[in-house]
Amino acid sequence: MKLKIAMIAAISITCLTACLSPQPRQTIQQETNACMNYRAMMTAPMAPDAMQRLKMECEQSREHEAIKNTCQTVSGC
Repeated sequence: MKLKIAMIAAISITCLTACLSPQPRQTIQQETNACMNYRAMMTAPMAPDAMQRLKMECEQSREHEAIKNTCQTVSGC
């Protein structure tokens, strides 16, 4: 009986610890303003070329952010 209680307690503590541990920041991707705008306009009635332009702006802003983040970690950019 004591063994069951100890096992349940250990499993409970393990689960709580895993759920409360901070998640790595790298998995959380910040949305750029251009991408938020593109996602907001995806359901709007727009001309295909305007939608394509918003998509391209989003992709370019992601590339720019990736370069900016890389330069922050590497000196001399």
